[in-house]
Amino acid sequence: MKTIYITSIVSLLFIFGLNRQSIAQNEYLRFEHIGLEEGLSNEKVTAILQDSKGYIWFGTFDGLNKYDGYTFTKYKFDPLDSNSLSQNLIYTIFEDKYGTIWVSTFEGLCKFDWASEKFTRYKPSPKARFSNPNIGTINEDSNGMIWVGSYTGGLCRFNRLTGKFLPEYIDLAVGIKDAIQCIYKDRAGTLWVGNHTGLHNIQVTAAKAGQPSGYSIRSYLRDSLNPYSLSGNLVYSVFEDKAGILWVGTNHGLNSLDRKTGSFKHYLNDPKNIHSISGNTSFSWGGGGIKEDKQGNLWINTDKGLNKLNKDRSVFTAYFHDLNNPYSISTDLITNIEIDKEGVLWVSSEKAKLNKANLEDKGFGLRRNDPNNTNSLSSNEVTSIVEDSAGIIWIGTSTGGLNRWDRKNNQFIHFRRSP
Repeated sequence: MKTIYITSIVSLLFIFGLNRQSIAQNEYLRFEHIGLEEGLSNEKVTAILQDSKGYIWFGTFDGLNKYDGYTFTKYKFDPLDSNSLSQNLIYTIFEDKYGTIWVSTFEGLCKFDWASEKFTRYKPSPKARFSNPNIGTINEDSNGMIWVGSYTGGLCRFNRLTGKFLPEYIDLAVGIKDAIQCIYKDRAGTLWVGNHTGLHNIQVTAAKAGQPSGYSIRSYLRDSLNPYSLSGNLVYSVFEDKAGILWVGTNHGLNSLDRKTGSFKHYLNDPKNIHSISGNTSFSWGGGGIKEDKQGNLWINTDKGLNKLNKDRSVFTAYFHDLNNPYSISTDLITNIEIDKEGVLWVSSEKAKLNKANLEDKGFGLRRNDPNNTNSLSSNEVTSIVEDSAGIIWIGTSTGGLNRWDRKNNQFIHFRRSP
């Protein structure tokens, strides 16, 4: 057993930074903040996508951005150019199976042409059943048909070969113009649609010659009498993890779906449990609020911080904005998440700059006293550290007594002299 005496918090950071378990769990993340000064067209980022070529696309309140790792290329609406974006407020970005980039605005769909770096615009007919071009989300089915959802209500399919919207209006809430929040396709090819009336499973059948494919819809709704139903009817995000579990972000908690039984498990904030999810509302633009990293951790957006759910799905770690830490996340109101192929986490918001953190970084962690957290370090005035034969870290302080650090749960147990 070895005791190390220190007189500086810098030494504490160094010792904790060497802890492999802490590093692997990424309890501390160093966020870079990206805004106008770094070349982004607007700091209110609504959509993030890394395409198959490696470019990262950012939709904002003022244009589309393509990032090559060094510089941003900006695309904006030009009233004198019919091959520019249809509008500057970008709702979502989607890459189809052919590598084509599609962008949606309140003026319809825009298809990006790689050769000319121009756009082709598509709008539904104002006389059609699906007539409003306010398209908020995009995906495609196994037959190659593009599905779009409107923020003013309803689904419709788009034939990329003809450049036409099908003469249909798919209403998930009969008689209600219900905003479509997300369309997600799982690995089996099933479409999952979230709106204000729940979660909807769309099974698409094979298309017949000259005819569009058929489909069937099953809906999952909140039932106050059923504790295993969806926790909230306003569904913002859907994501399938590597184990095949479907995760659903709503206006009232996170859910995981057991597809065999149709039952949901709820994950809600518990003020008495610091390892519960930090917020219950998971608003996102276009459904980009849940992602999984290489280690199997889930990253979830909420209105009260960024959350990481560990691989065992037992512990949430929350990341909050800290005025005293310039490398903390820029805001607690998180809207969209992307994890690129290099293991870089991208996190956006409407309230502050874009965030970037390297999940592969083996940097130093920070442990300090938080007056609002009784399980944090008792004092920042650290005088000594010792690791015992069981691998337990003990920290002595000059004003807060002795601390026993539970590295797995990142909790400190305090021992003080009784009067």
